[in-house]
Amino acid sequence: MLQRESQLDLLRQNIAEYCRKLAEWEAQEETQATQVLVERSLLAPIRKLPPEVLARIFILCLPDAEYVPVDITTMPLLTSRICYHWREVALHTPVLWSSMALSIPSSPSLRQSLSFPNILRLWMTRSEPYPVSIRIGRTSGYSSNFILTAMHVVEVAAQYSHRWKRISLQLPSFCLSPLTQIHKSDTPILENLSLNNTAPDPTHHLATLTFLTSPSHLRELSLSNLPQTVWDIGDSFPSTQLTKLHILRGTGARCWSAYEWLKILTLVPNITECIAHIDNFPDRDPSQRPPRPIGTLELPHLCSLTLNIRGSNVLEHFLGGLVLPQLSYLEITGEDPWPQSPLQSLINRSSCSLRTAIFHAGLYDPQLFVLMPSLSRLSLSTHPSFGWLGIQPNLVPALTISPFKMPIRLPQLEELSLSGDLQFSKESLCRLIRSRWGFEPGELSCLKTIVIKPHPNCVFTRDEGSLGLEDCVKEGLELEVLDQHEDACSTQGN
Repeated sequence: MLQRESQLDLLRQNIAEYCRKLAEWEAQEETQATQVLVERSLLAPIRKLPPEVLARIFILCLPDAEYVPVDITTMPLLTSRICYHWREVALHTPVLWSSMALSIPSSPSLRQSLSFPNILRLWMTRSEPYPVSIRIGRTSGYSSNFILTAMHVVEVAAQYSHRWKRISLQLPSFCLSPLTQIHKSDTPILENLSLNNTAPDPTHHLATLTFLTSPSHLRELSLSNLPQTVWDIGDSFPSTQLTKLHILRGTGARCWSAYEWLKILTLVPNITECIAHIDNFPDRDPSQRPPRPIGTLELPHLCSLTLNIRGSNVLEHFLGGLVLPQLSYLEITGEDPWPQSPLQSLINRSSCSLRTAIFHAGLYDPQLFVLMPSLSRLSLSTHPSFGWLGIQPNLVPALTISPFKMPIRLPQLEELSLSGDLQFSKESLCRLIRSRWGFEPGELSCLKTIVIKPHPNCVFTRDEGSLGLEDCVKEGLELEVLDQHEDACSTQGN
């Protein structure tokens, strides 16, 4: 018995010794494995890259966006969190930090309120002395905390206005007040400015932004929902360098008249893209009712024009003297039905080749489309309150190709969208589509995309027939019939 107990104790001692050695060997293995990984990392080819090459790689990895979001999971913050060497390279590459998009929550906490201005300062310090692109926006809604935070952030941004290249502020107007302290000479390299008042307040009047009166390099300007007082139109307004001009109004707000807009356009002869909200007549100066003619105005480079008009006579006053030989994109939206005779005169006078036409709330005469032989995309819609001015039954047959009907309207048409009060049958639409389907490349283009969005109870909706275009859909026709009262849409042949 004693011998067996002695043997058992010996076995237990041996097991304990082996366990101790095993733990020691495992610790040694872990240490050696760590050393191997470190040495492999040190010997990795990327470690041998010169800092200039590594910095170039970092730059190429930046998001493909005009304004780079501030996010620890993307560049440039991501590279500064990998290792000491990468962080040093990132922090000494100013161009990595020269663009930022800062989104302020609607109800920031006290800690967040303090951090956003500091984040902006950090970016400005790291990007020095490079020109900067800054976008400051918000989520839906806002609180008193948000207002103070946003105003503080704008104040910090204004301190670096001498380095602004692109600036976009999507904030309520009362958060933009620090901009009024920027002088004419404080934005010497500004090329792109976008100000969007996201919470129009009729009781708040933003003072004139003096730095807008003579920016030397401004090429793109977008103002949305801002009072006219922010912009003093004068002879010092940027002229030859401005190529894009977007001025949009909010609901109930007033914008410039046709005469005032023409006055602006005379100062920007090289403009290529324009979005204009135009009022019927100016309220400030009764002597300008109706607008005085400004004579013929040719804009040789304008290729895209979007108009939102208020008043039935605005189109005639605005388009009456314009000559736009390069116009290829035209969009017109009216709060009232607008006549198309001024548009016909513009096309005839300009000899332009329109490729896209988007018209809302117009009086659509098929004869207009004879003047658009190069048009490839057409979208027509009617205003819900203008039911009696719906898309008339004669429009669809006029666009239907027939060997007995000349000239062919819109021979290059590839995309067609019709919405609102559609006063034509499904059978007539089917004939139009089939007459333009299946063409070989040549003088006529094949209709590829059809979008129909009928108003409830219109002729098209009440028609119990079917389109019967299943064969065309199988062959590749993109046909969408959308319900205005449902979010869901379906691609269908019936």
